[in-house]
Amino acid sequence: MLRLRSKGGEGTRSKERRPDEPVLSVSHLTTEFRTGSGWVKVVDDISFDVAAGEILGIVGESGSGKSVTCLSLMRLLKEGQGRITAKSVKVDGEETRDYGTKAMRRLRGTKMSMILQDPMSSLNPTLTIGYQVNEALGRAKGSGGARRPVDSLREVHLSSPEQRVSQYPHVLSGGMRQRVCIAMALASRPRILFADEPTTALDVTIQSQILALLRRLRDEHGTSIVLVTHDLGVVAQTCDKVAVMYSGRIVEMGPVREVLRNPQHPYTKGLLAALPRIGKTDELKIMEGQPPDPRALPPGCRFGPRCPEVDGECLAVDPPLVTIEPNHACACLRIQSRAMSEAPL
Repeated sequence: MLRLRSKGGEGTRSKERRPDEPVLSVSHLTTEFRTGSGWVKVVDDISFDVAAGEILGIVGESGSGKSVTCLSLMRLLKEGQGRITAKSVKVDGEETRDYGTKAMRRLRGTKMSMILQDPMSSLNPTLTIGYQVNEALGRAKGSGGARRPVDSLREVHLSSPEQRVSQYPHVLSGGMRQRVCIAMALASRPRILFADEPTTALDVTIQSQILALLRRLRDEHGTSIVLVTHDLGVVAQTCDKVAVMYSGRIVEMGPVREVLRNPQHPYTKGLLAALPRIGKTDELKIMEGQPPDPRALPPGCRFGPRCPEVDGECLAVDPPLVTIEPNHACACLRIQSRAMSEAPL
């Protein structure tokens, strides 16, 4: 199990979260993987907050660092696989940056949970559904252990829960298995739930049902959710706030409506332009090129080689994420310069 290493300053442990304090607060998180050419950053100095009952969508192309971000915060990377540093990682007001294996196991059993992309990677094919849900409820003693597996399955609207508890995972459809995983993740009534591409392998109808289920559970229990996806349509339908990641960095972040209606970063604009739209017969715009190899990053802005608005300054400076207007941040030199010129004196 990996232990987070301090990145400047000492974290302070807080037993109670202030009413205005985020449920999840991440400051300067970096994750590196060991390769034949040395340590390579796959998540590079990112910071974000998730408020109580808020759904944050993390979106971007494959390899942008979305899933690794969640696995790093849950401390689920194998020992020796990666190296994690952060200035601070607070969960429900509790500083977790320096937590070891035992403390993290307690945290994952009470305040943090995760739903993985493939439910079969979370379910044991040799054990019944009821046994596995009951095991999750047992780990959640004090927060939800009094509930029965049938009650947990009924809560996530799994059909015929009395029958399902005696069945094995292979008998269930993909959507049913995902509901079982959600029931297990919610056993402890976690304060923060990480959902890593929970609908990717499902058809559109089941996908919509799963997303509606997550929103309903958020509304009923006040659970904060970090939803990893490559689908901006899912973000628009489900999330309150969105963080757009590219090459291990957050390049744009803000309220969903603001970012999707008024995108600022050229990468965000490119993702939106590639979305199919009902009634539009025009050819989809394709974003040329590929994300850079993290072992050989381009000089300056990492999106520069693919950016239609690139200039000389872009190739010299890797822009930080800067607030350009209230609650809306962007990592683009051109946008930042324009925001400064338009700011009232």
